[in-house]
Amino acid sequence: MIEPENIDDKKIKEIMEKNTNVLDKLNDGWDDDTIRRSIKAGTVGDIDILYTECHVFIFDKGKLRDVFYVYELQDISLNAKRGLITTVGHETTHQYWLDNGEYHMGHTR
Repeated sequence: MIEPENIDDKKIKEIMEKNTNVLDKLNDGWDDDTIRRSIKAGTVGDIDILYTECHVFIFDKGKLRDVFYVYELQDISLNAKRGLITTVGHETTHQYWLDNGEYHMGHTR
């Protein structure tokens, strides 16, 4: 287990748990990417949400529960009351529901 605030300079595969759900990925070898600069989007209960320029990380009680890729991530918003994370990337939108891990990605073009 790794504390979410300590993921910088680690490879994604180093912070993954055996039960981590990969909801979307760019290509093979994506988990070998090094996390350069993570930013905390917020916390809802025991869940911490962090992101980089192209990944969103969902930690539950310090364990990486889910990760998904967003090409050229431009915006991320957290609706804590509804338990919804919405991200906008280059020609894509992504929605992730905190209560059940439901994930949806759609193209805007």
